Amino acid sequence: MKRSSTTDAPTLFDLPPERRAPELDPEEGPESPVESLDLFVDPPAEEPPSAAATAGRVARARRSLPVARLAAGLVDLGVVAVVLGVIVGGTALMGVPPSAGWWPALALVALVFSFLYFTVPLAFWGQTPGMARRDLVARNESGGPLTFGQTFLRWLAALVTFALAGLPAALLLTGRSLADRLSGSQTRFDPRSD
Repeated sequence: MKRSSTTDAPTLFDLPPERRAPELDPEEGPESPVESLDLFVDPPAEEPPSAAATAGRVARARRSLPVARLAAGLVDLGVVAVVLGVIVGGTALMGVPPSAGWWPALALVALVFSFLYFTVPLAFWGQTPGMARRDLVARNESGGPLTFGQTFLRWLAALVTFALAGLPAALLLTGRSLADRLSGSQTRFDPRSD
């Protein structure tokens, strides 16, 4: 591909231009040698936070963790409720009236969907969509990923909390919920979100 000698404008298939130092007039020169080098030097890295700032951030995180966990639980509960609402609304649109034999099937669908919704994301990514929204992650006691057994126990604890009208959620004030205690795991803020 030839380039016109009258223009130095790059064409569509040209490689990106090389990064070169600006040409200086030999008579003028830079005011200081540092000025010419500033174009190619990365800005200095930020200093790490002091110990006092880190301790303050940890204390704020401990106080806000129960609120974040409660909000994440409500988001997850809302997703399950929306899915069940869509199922009920869809059957009503199809003209199927709810009957006494219909509710056990809906309860079974709710159990299966909530089981998959809670256990699969927790086992693979350590967080449900609600937890991801609040930058929370669940890990085992040594900081590693949860096993499927631990995610199953966390799901059972969520069912117990729901069945008891949220009363076990009061354990959040102690720092560990029923799900944490039953499964031998811990929930904390995701370090990747900092």
